[in-house]
Amino acid sequence: MTTFRKPRQEQKLTIKGFSDIPKLPPDYAQSSWTQLESNLKELISFKRMSLGRESMYQTVTTLCNNENGPFILSKLIGFLQEYICQEMQLLQSSEVDLHNFTEKFDSHWENFQINLQNILSKIFSTKLPLT
Repeated sequence: MTTFRKPRQEQKLTIKGFSDIPKLPPDYAQSSWTQLESNLKELISFKRMSLGRESMYQTVTTLCNNENGPFILSKLIGFLQEYICQEMQLLQSSEVDLHNFTEKFDSHWENFQINLQNILSKIFSTKLPLT
């Protein structure tokens, strides 16, 4: 038994842009920062993050593309300053001699520089304005 197929008709693909550019909700920047901040806390404590790095990157990209780069940058700087101050207080509060303090400081710095700085730079530095 022989079957005959009808020849396919060519179809054109037409992509139309939005007539109105979608707007972010007014509280998007703050709610996004709240999510990012909780993930950053999980990241620096080496816990499993509720959002993945890709999701964090997309959130930062969306914020920066919608002119919220300075907002997120100031929040990130504040977060890191607070983290560094807490780490320094932990180091200073321990009763150790200068040699042990230096070793502890070095291990904290290596941990920050090798692990956290690398991850944070991949998530944040490609889109944030450096002003």
